[in-house]
Amino acid sequence: MPKLTKRFVDIVQPLEKDRFEWDDDLPGFGLRIKPSGIKSYIVQYRHEGQSRRITLGRHGVLTAEEARKMARVELGRVAHGNDPARER
Repeated sequence: MPKLTKRFVDIVQPLEKDRFEWDDDLPGFGLRIKPSGIKSYIVQYRHEGQSRRITLGRHGVLTAEEARKMARVELGRVAHGNDPARER
């Protein structure tokens, strides 16, 4: 798993189906690449046994570092028992 950096995000290419790349430094933080080439930062976690996923924002609007900071906040909320996907 790569570290999600601007350089990596810029060069990663789409596939015929959604592609997910996960950050090796922050578990649960990732990048979703749609076949159209749209790249979005995401957080994935488990809440009450169910896998949940939220989109933080699109690459270009957010940098990888901004998205990583947002992911830390959301994952911290999960650690305190909140469910950010339900709250949206």
